[in-house]
Amino acid sequence: LLLAALAGVDAALRDLAAAQIAMDPRIARHLGRSDRALLERSVRDGRIAPDTRSTLLLAAATRPAALGGWWKEVATDVVTNTPTGGYSRETPVPVGIVLTAFEVLELHAVKLAPESISRWLRSPERLLVERAVSMLRRVAPALERTATEQALADPATPETTRRYLDYHLRRLDRAAGAKGA
Repeated sequence: LLLAALAGVDAALRDLAAAQIAMDPRIARHLGRSDRALLERSVRDGRIAPDTRSTLLLAAATRPAALGGWWKEVATDVVTNTPTGGYSRETPVPVGIVLTAFEVLELHAVKLAPESISRWLRSPERLLVERAVSMLRRVAPALERTATEQALADPATPETTRRYLDYHLRRLDRAAGAKGA
């Protein structure tokens, strides 16, 4: 019944089904291979609400043996392929699912290609920019300053993001000055 609701057209029922699957570990005992594949397809489906997708992604990353080991590939795909400015004016950046992807990748210390992370330094969403800076510092600390400078040099970087990156660059300068003192 929960899987049917998850695959259905009613967004509220999909949310409820995702939350129930995520919160009740006993449900996972009854899931077969095709059920886990449905969970993965649901997280990958951009037409499903980002919150629903986030709930399932976080649950799968928390309990991969029970819900499927697909979470790492999906989280990597979200960070690597989601347009940093959203899909269109009507479909802005799905902040929730991208933040969740960053979170689970960080939680499990998954190392991404630095360019997959640094592209988020041009996002209009400050939360995503902050998360990308944090992950970039962990994955490729030597590239943090260069990536920040490149994003600042890009005329397409939104003004609000530009202000944050400028502040971040000054913070890096202060930290470097403190280390040199």
